[in-house]
Amino acid sequence: MGKSPLSLGGMFAEQGYKPHNIQSQVHTARFGPLKARFRTTDAGRRTGKSNLGGHELAVEAQRMPVRIQEALREGRPFSRTGRRAEFWIIGPEYSDAEKEFRVLYDTLKKLNAQFDQPGTYYSPAGGQLSVSLFDGRFQVHTKSAKLPTTLVGEALEGVILAEAAKLKPVVWTKYIRPMLADYKGWAQFTSTPEGKNWFYEMWQRG
Repeated sequence: MGKSPLSLGGMFAEQGYKPHNIQSQVHTARFGPLKARFRTTDAGRRTGKSNLGGHELAVEAQRMPVRIQEALREGRPFSRTGRRAEFWIIGPEYSDAEKEFRVLYDTLKKLNAQFDQPGTYYSPAGGQLSVSLFDGRFQVHTKSAKLPTTLVGEALEGVILAEAAKLKPVVWTKYIRPMLADYKGWAQFTSTPEGKNWFYEMWQRG
């Protein structure tokens, strides 16, 4: 995986990903002029919610070589002991978050990414779903929200909340949103509708 193309379309083409109309609208909300930090995708099954999230995380990986070089030129830390680009995929259970992770993992393999070993694990049965690249500078971890108190860590650059309507509101308000504050990280809420709950309220705000 070398220097990333300049355009989003170029990176998607490198991945072999052709977003359909709904997916394109979600991508445009973040990467277009609006540059929305928080996006809510309320859609039924088989609309490609997991695909869009996994491919956006792959874009973050494709951008890393350029980001690392920029940091080196400016003398900023971007290493295991300094800042790292860390992203989470959170679902009610590991199985809910595994879908986005699978898309990411398979896409990175297609791009011939050099996974860090140890650091990269794909073991759905054991709940070990993590990607590490560039000597730990880029990391993606899959989390279960079954026990919200376990959702602690360092500052995050982005998070996908899969099947968000099934999550407890406290997962977002108390545990995840504060971890996005340092780097003004983004959040993507994806779910099938589950009635009028906190996810419905987030969707209305959008």
